[in-house]
Amino acid sequence: MKRHIPSTALLPLLGAAAIALASCVSPKQPPRPVVLHHQEAGLTLTEADANKEIAVTAGQTVTIRLVENGASTGYRWEERSGLGGVLAKVGNATISRSDTPFGMVGVPGTLTQTYFARHPGRHQIQWARIPPGTGLDSEAETVTFDVVVR
Repeated sequence: MKRHIPSTALLPLLGAAAIALASCVSPKQPPRPVVLHHQEAGLTLTEADANKEIAVTAGQTVTIRLVENGASTGYRWEERSGLGGVLAKVGNATISRSDTPFGMVGVPGTLTQTYFARHPGRHQIQWARIPPGTGLDSEAETVTFDVVVR
């Protein structure tokens, strides 16, 4: 014997599903970005700042910018430092190319990675310039940034 569920019992469920879907997708409003934390103005560091102690306050960002030439010469930057609880990555590293005519060989770009200083402590950020045809285990030129969060 089949059991029949009254249609009035399904109405609240259908209504809740319709409201949930309507709140997810709205053609009139673009989705709002998720704000994970409040970011204060931060520092931008380059290779010239390597091997120096860099002091920031909790809530600031630290942006690393390194000259990148991987697309034309094969050399690429890889991060070798793991993150602890002091710093958190903000997105993934990006590589921007300089404004040069299409097809130019050996034209550098810039690798950019931003970190958020979560709370007081110390962390070393290390990036290695990996030669073409080698892996992460190879000997490579490294740059290290000693970040102290106060």
